Amino acid sequence: MGNFFTKFLKYESEEQKKTEAPGPSKRKVSRGSDEETERGRKRMKCSIEDQRRGRKRQRDSDDIEEPQQKKMARTSSREPGRKRSKGIDEEEEQHTQKRVKTCPENVEGPVVDYSNTSFSQSLESYEFQKVLGQGNFGKVMLALHEKTNHLVAIKEIVKGSVPLRTIHKEQRLLEMAQGCPFLSHGLTAFHNETNTYLVMEYVQGGSLHDFLAKKHVLNLDEARFIAAELICGIQFLHSHGVIHRDLKPENTLMSHEGHVKIADFGLAAENIVGIKKAVGQYGTLIYMAPEVLDDKRYGCSADWWSLGVMICQMITGQFPFKAEDYSRNILKARPCYPEWLSTDARDLLNRLLGKNPKSRLEFSRNIRKHAFFSDIDWKDLELCRVRPPYLVTT
Repeated sequence: MGNFFTKFLKYESEEQKKTEAPGPSKRKVSRGSDEETERGRKRMKCSIEDQRRGRKRQRDSDDIEEPQQKKMARTSSREPGRKRSKGIDEEEEQHTQKRVKTCPENVEGPVVDYSNTSFSQSLESYEFQKVLGQGNFGKVMLALHEKTNHLVAIKEIVKGSVPLRTIHKEQRLLEMAQGCPFLSHGLTAFHNETNTYLVMEYVQGGSLHDFLAKKHVLNLDEARFIAAELICGIQFLHSHGVIHRDLKPENTLMSHEGHVKIADFGLAAENIVGIKKAVGQYGTLIYMAPEVLDDKRYGCSADWWSLGVMICQMITGQFPFKAEDYSRNILKARPCYPEWLSTDARDLLNRLLGKNPKSRLEFSRNIRKHAFFSDIDWKDLELCRVRPPYLVTT
């Protein structure tokens, strides 16, 4: 599979050179080509509808109401007073301001092992079921791979809407993620004249954001388990020189069994090893570390701050800083917790939400030994032998 991704990156780059005109990097497509593509899509749609005839499937067209918690996060991330670095481009806008529209229809199936499966690189090989998520520059769709009868998630990216280097980066990281069970895995990729398609494993349990919207507050055992699996995923990324830079419940998927998978590597920074640092205010404000918000150079410490905010959100049902002037509070204020919060949980959060990135990074090296995780068998956890202490319903 690794060879295919490498060949695809090279082939797509060559195709881009052939189709792009000199000057501005806007791709030109002839009217005849557009009409032919549209006719092809209509034929495929008719074919899909024919296959679905006879199946009894109830459709609900009502949209799920957007949780209040997500509204708060999106509002805060567009705060007028926020300082923006020159490095921010459309790439960040896609991830920090996108509104996801979830289809209420449930599609369930058995847990699938994709490891020894070969997936087709043509659009006609997939039967699309529904839209899972909608962004500014594309969408994620649930599809059935007809040859294997496996459900997959396909990310459709409109060519020219996202820098080619960003697409290539996400492809590389999806391939690398295959080495960790707590990261979202890429299966294959292909493209046509208008779009690029990233085929990924379908994670059936929804997102941690959806899970929190239903439960509001998790007990310590539930939060501890999710945090521990997130730690495994984060440490895998960091060991490969990758900072995620947009860790949040919306980008944390949950399997049908309840295991977590970190997703969406569009804002990730690569090759952050040794003394090398990243720059730019990338991410979502509520989960953004002080050094990122303050437009300083930063390393892996930024992800550990985001994890601290997520743990606080899971345990207390609230964010560690007051909503009023949230940016200033990230930089200056101390985190606030309920009085009933346990000593171990309070100490863990204080260390993850410390303003000093060096101290935060030093603590992260031994985070598995913290008293809050004393009940975790890390060896069994990494092998997914530990059963989640909750049920996931979609």
